Amino acid sequence: MGPMDVHSLGYLRITAEDPHNWAGFAAHVLGMEAVPGDGDGINLRMDDRHHRIAIEPADRPGGSCYGWEVADAAALDAAAGALGMGRCVHVFPEGTISDDLDPMAGKTGLARLAKAAGVDVITVGLWGTQRVIPPEGRKAERFRTPITMVVGETIPVGPAANPRETTDRIMAGICAAVARARRIYPPPAAGGEAWWARPPESARLRSCRGRVAQALLDAEHARSDTEDARSEETAVEEGRA
Repeated sequence: MGPMDVHSLGYLRITAEDPHNWAGFAAHVLGMEAVPGDGDGINLRMDDRHHRIAIEPADRPGGSCYGWEVADAAALDAAAGALGMGRCVHVFPEGTISDDLDPMAGKTGLARLAKAAGVDVITVGLWGTQRVIPPEGRKAERFRTPITMVVGETIPVGPAANPRETTDRIMAGICAAVARARRIYPPPAAGGEAWWARPPESARLRSCRGRVAQALLDAEHARSDTEDARSEETAVEEGRA
């Protein structure tokens, strides 16, 4: 992928023997803010993104992951070429954070990219980012705010894949991962704000295939809710017996 194919470097992940040695360099030389990362790592921030640089502990220092942002549809061709060479490309298929904080219908660009490159899609669910980049009117919680990431199922994308059907399958995998991320996320503190909290079961697929497909999904969800409620009632009755 050439230098004109990308819009910017979105983030990078590097390794260091002691990541915390970067804190002073980041603040006084790079002008970046050092915040706690995963485990013994640290993250470096410079704008409204959760972080731009992640530094993780390892015996040997070096670069481990680079996230590139592409500028337009033509640049996706370059991204497909990168995938064909075995590189990793990260895509957020919704394109933004939804107002209600539940997963949105996905856009088909990711499915088309995976199809063109002949690769499958590894789904990932995130929870907690809405506190760092909150909706309008909410104060950002940028310090010591937990972020949960769950790696979900791998979605196969074959040469005959339908972009919309594939997008729904990808988003279904993401919804399942988001639901799992919500289950293991720390609950709101007693007396604290809970505007960001959502139940795992509301992380449901919103179809990109139109109203008819969405109506079928809604009916399926309603049947599932009814069956779950009946199962709970049966369990309560058996417990009383």
